[in-house]
Amino acid sequence: MNTNPQCIGRLAPSIRLAPLAPPSRISPCSGCHALVALGAALTLLSPLAARADDAPSGISTWAGAIVDEVREVATQGASDLYVPLHTRHLRFAYTSEKIAQYNENPWGLGYGRVLSDGKNGSRMLYAMAFKDSHNDWSPMAGYGRIWNVANAGPVRFGLGYTVFLMSRSDTLGGVPFPGALPLAEIGVGRASVSTAYVPGGKGNGNVLFFFGRYTFGKPG
Repeated sequence: MNTNPQCIGRLAPSIRLAPLAPPSRISPCSGCHALVALGAALTLLSPLAARADDAPSGISTWAGAIVDEVREVATQGASDLYVPLHTRHLRFAYTSEKIAQYNENPWGLGYGRVLSDGKNGSRMLYAMAFKDSHNDWSPMAGYGRIWNVANAGPVRFGLGYTVFLMSRSDTLGGVPFPGALPLAEIGVGRASVSTAYVPGGKGNGNVLFFFGRYTFGKPG
């Protein structure tokens, strides 16, 4: 997934990504860093702070609401298998020469937890690693929220968002960075296919990242 816009999705107001660093390999422990720092990314980016309105104000209360949400999804949810499917660089934003240089088969795998909100949607925690646009491994971990917006028989359609922490060899020298992206999902039963849209301009961003998700057991 080519994540090189000036600002990925809806980042926290004080966070902006630096220009691309010279390509370098991801360090062996960058995936660990991504997972360890997931809590910090959620604290910065998750809108769950609204839950703190009914409690005493303060950062500790806000962080506590986020911790409660993560704990609820992790302990009460069901297991998810994530399979990256396709990275689509939108053709209007790239030359054919650039497209030919990019990898659009994001081989990888991931694991997550999902908690259903009934017919309203679901909440997810996940971690996965996949081959990015430059064919380098990219670890990613985050939180997602999907609202079901329509149904057609057994098929459901959802919209939502994900906040995450990821590491790329061509961004910030492999240092994990936070981001937020919109999500769209089509699902039937326990299986679904989702796409995240990376906004951008000419020659950067404008990428659709498709991945499949299968839930084992009842999602809460």
